[in-house]
Amino acid sequence: SAAVLFAAGVVKGGQWCTERWGIMKVDKYLLAAFCCCLIVSLAVTTYQRNRVWGNKISLWRDVMSKSPNKARPNNNLGSAVIDANRPDEAIPFLERAISIKPDYADPYYNLGNIFLLHREDYNAAISLFTKAITLRPGFSDAYINLAGAYNQMGRYDETIRLLTRVSATIAGRIGGHFNLCVAYAS
Repeated sequence: SAAVLFAAGVVKGGQWCTERWGIMKVDKYLLAAFCCCLIVSLAVTTYQRNRVWGNKISLWRDVMSKSPNKARPNNNLGSAVIDANRPDEAIPFLERAISIKPDYADPYYNLGNIFLLHREDYNAAISLFTKAITLRPGFSDAYINLAGAYNQMGRYDETIRLLTRVSATIAGRIGGHFNLCVAYAS
């Protein structure tokens, strides 16, 4: 595919150079052998990279190995680990993302999800979602999950006030409507 096109470009480039500048003629068998080696090496490299891209955790571990002191790879690896239903393993990555970049809303949101969905520590979840919203006021998922935490604690009036106030932000989001229905029904 791409390797074949690249090799064809090398061949044509070599032919053009020999014709343009009269560089020594290259034996066609030598050129074919070179192209075959090039194709094989590019195919092996592609295969190795595809193994890294095989799942989100291996991808973000690879990114982390290259950029360990950046917040986004730490957050995204934490998120991938949460998606793999291993939330306790995600916490150090998310905490590291916060320590690297305290004004980055996503790790607060992801930690909030751990406390809401896996640990049932609703006060911690509320604190983390509130911090994420403070950092990114239009963060609709954080508003929706904050309302879910309020509902879990029986704070239905706060859910109604919150979601009514941010109705434009969460417009069309099923989770927001669900949490509002739960609050009104209770």
